[in-house]
Amino acid sequence: VRVHPRGYVAAEVAAAFAMGSSGFSFWHFRQHRSGSELPHGAILSASGEPTNCYEDVLNAANRLRELEPLLEATQLKPAQIALHYSDLAKAYMLSENYGELDYVALVRRFYDALEEVGYPRDVLPVEADPSGYRLVITPFIYHLDDSVIGRMIRFAENGGTWLIGPMTNIRTADHTVHTDAVLGQRLEEAAGVHLAYLTRTAGIGMEMEYCGRQTPLLGFAAILRSKGAKILSETVGDYAPGEGVLSTYRCGKGQIMLLGAMPQGQEILQMLLKDAAKAGGVDAPFIKSSGITGVARKDAAGNEVILAIDMGGRGGSLTYGGQKVFVRPYAVETFTVPCDAAR
Repeated sequence: VRVHPRGYVAAEVAAAFAMGSSGFSFWHFRQHRSGSELPHGAILSASGEPTNCYEDVLNAANRLRELEPLLEATQLKPAQIALHYSDLAKAYMLSENYGELDYVALVRRFYDALEEVGYPRDVLPVEADPSGYRLVITPFIYHLDDSVIGRMIRFAENGGTWLIGPMTNIRTADHTVHTDAVLGQRLEEAAGVHLAYLTRTAGIGMEMEYCGRQTPLLGFAAILRSKGAKILSETVGDYAPGEGVLSTYRCGKGQIMLLGAMPQGQEILQMLLKDAAKAGGVDAPFIKSSGITGVARKDAAGNEVILAIDMGGRGGSLTYGGQKVFVRPYAVETFTVPCDAAR
């Protein structure tokens, strides 16, 4: 049972409502008297007395009351990046994980990388409409339905950037191997590549190089051969050096990027995602300390109202629109960027 540090719950509530939540549930309200949740935290004990959590709830309510006028006068600026998530993909990976792959943890690495480099992002069901986003990332989904592939190709044709992989569409709907192409002929043609083969990376010393930096690879690596696509990253090391593992290909008004392997190093993943966002025309990110969350909202005049929230308990700074604020541990700072100076 984990007890949150004082101040965290108030910061969490502030972040939730700033990002568009319409409610916040404290669970348990009253401690369970029996069952498997006996040690779980609660606002009131089973005997009805306030617990150590009670103070956090009051502090959270006070924080929300302070922010209420700002929240009511503004609207959340929509995220321009979406990260695909699929429970079906999770089930696929549970049955084929090679003792090292955890779907939720791997998708979370993409989410955390976007957070750390300062990009607001949504988690989007694979079946949802991607229009309105500028960059959509589709990692570790072993099978994509033809309707999803078609929808995402149209998204790219209309100006979006679709980043596929790693290990996306390596299986059919029946969890078998494609026989027309490693990722299926339609997807490979849309990405302007031919995949020569998939290989396990464990124990063979295969690494990738990106922007002058190297990192080992995790899981399977898809070896890319260009059929019109530009190769952005290649393998290094003694095993199969010089093979493509990241590509980009013009698709209508947009582009399709294919990441053939998962970098173990989080820094390279962050660099890669920043470059994909820039290529997709995503607004410049917040420049911030680790643990600081930035939220952009808009007022009636089109000005951006920024909330800088410390979630890490260490404090830090956030820079946006030419302004910089310092945030105390678990505190919230706000400032306004005029519409003519906003990104």
